[in-house]
Amino acid sequence: LDNNIYLFSFLTGTTIQQFYAHDDTITALCFKKVRKFDWQFQDKLISCSIDQTIKLWSLDKPDSFKNADKTLYDHEEEIIAAVVCPQYDSNLLATADVDGQIIIRDLTEPESPLCHIKPDLEYEPPECVSILFNQQSSLQPDSKTCDIFIAINNQLFYYNLDGEELKTSGFSAN
Repeated sequence: LDNNIYLFSFLTGTTIQQFYAHDDTITALCFKKVRKFDWQFQDKLISCSIDQTIKLWSLDKPDSFKNADKTLYDHEEEIIAAVVCPQYDSNLLATADVDGQIIIRDLTEPESPLCHIKPDLEYEPPECVSILFNQQSSLQPDSKTCDIFIAINNQLFYYNLDGEELKTSGFSAN
């Protein structure tokens, strides 16, 4: 709408800070404590936009919102969804664009995506994209890492982090 990010106080209901973030509508925000070393974490805000960029903001610096720490340009279409892996020691971020492409990256090395996933859709373009990291897998019980579920239109895709499709099924919202 106005391409700004607003930080609010839930206690007072007021805007604490507002800053210009993207050249087009912001479509997703995520927060993650990113492990830099075994003993050090850094608070990150991740913003995604229709301008096809992902921006990483450090919340640890006083002037955090003057400039993004990193701007990533991997997507060729508008980014419409983003999710971070909730696992405590994971630094994974997955983003999706309107073409249905999912990019997974480790936030400690965000310029080098771990994998690109492009599900084989029954019909395009995707009308609705949702992403969910899954820490415990019944399909891969010995897995020590997260896997990822992707819901696009009326299809559910299940991938590992190597980009290998493990299972696909259709579903109905009725």
